[in-house]
Amino acid sequence: MEKSINIHRALRATLRLLLTSVISIVFGAVGVVVGLLAEIVAGILRTLWAIVLYVLTLVSILALILWIFTL
Repeated sequence: MEKSINIHRALRATLRLLLTSVISIVFGAVGVVVGLLAEIVAGILRTLWAIVLYVLTLVSILALILWIFTL
């Protein structure tokens, strides 16, 4: 009877360790995916911001040229 209890405890401990490992792997994978998505979004926002600054610069230069010619 005691041998059965020890086997049962060992099995429970093994299953607990296995579950902990699986949860750790899942959280790690979710972290990697969230990190990659964050990098993609940051890259897109950086690109859009560069385009906005480029357009604003061109508009400013054009406005300056028009202002000079209207003096």
